[in-house]
Amino acid sequence: MLEILETVLPVLVMLGLGMVCKKKVFLSRSCMDGMKFLVVKVMLPIAVFHGLATAEYGSYTVISVGIMFTVMALTFGLGFLLRPVIGKPYNKYLPFVVSVYEGGMIAYPLYTSLVGVENLSVIAMIDISGLLFCFGIFCNVLVQMEEQTKVSVRNVVVNALKNPAFIATVLGVIVGLTGVVNRMLMSPVGPVYMNVKDMLVAAMSPMILMVVGYDFELSKELLKPCLKSIGLRAITQGVFAVAVIFLLHRIVGENTLLDVAIITYMSAPGSFSVQTFLKDENAQKYIASCNSLYMIITIAVYTILAGILA
Repeated sequence: MLEILETVLPVLVMLGLGMVCKKKVFLSRSCMDGMKFLVVKVMLPIAVFHGLATAEYGSYTVISVGIMFTVMALTFGLGFLLRPVIGKPYNKYLPFVVSVYEGGMIAYPLYTSLVGVENLSVIAMIDISGLLFCFGIFCNVLVQMEEQTKVSVRNVVVNALKNPAFIATVLGVIVGLTGVVNRMLMSPVGPVYMNVKDMLVAAMSPMILMVVGYDFELSKELLKPCLKSIGLRAITQGVFAVAVIFLLHRIVGENTLLDVAIITYMSAPGSFSVQTFLKDENAQKYIASCNSLYMIITIAVYTILAGILA
């Protein structure tokens, strides 16, 4: 129980702080918009690049990344088909609730608390597909919808190439394959690099969580669409998680660490960073409420895994 609280309680505290800041008007909307800009344009790209540039790449990497990328594309498309289940105006954003995962702030710490930080690279490899899909397609489609422009493949590609987080993902994978950053970390300049990186991204997670908490508002109007949305996400992700584990068992063999990584990753809520790309206030409240409520399911799955692995 204490291990669960060590991981989950800080997240809940920051979400609560964001809610208090809004209720007491400690921080204005313009201030929160500034925090979003700083996270999306500076902190997140740096964190993404470092994570991928220092990851360990194995023979199963391409297979697991390909499978997970396909799963996210399928669940994203399924979200569009399921929109009639959710009432307007929130059905427009259902695809952005049922797909992608919050890896860095939720899945990573939960996974390492289960199997140890030395096995972090296992879930980091799975998250490559999430980063590529989220910042290459997912967020760019969302931006075009928010700007009320026609969604086209060309615009998605162009916006992806302009997206700092997507650029950081691609560069991180390329640099990671060379191993140059890991070699640099072993040199005398390694501590200098880490100190600068840590200083730049230290506030990223708290800032994102505060933004999510700031926009959290579970009114009677939101309760019904949110419960329907997270129900659809839970069912969809549960079915696909079983399918992914089955496929990987057939292709690369059984691997307990990989199985736990998949279950932990796919039981996490949607990416909190997506919240920072939204302009519509009602959409912000809807997405934030769905992600926050979904933490109940995430904690339940984590508790079950902890009991099995104990």
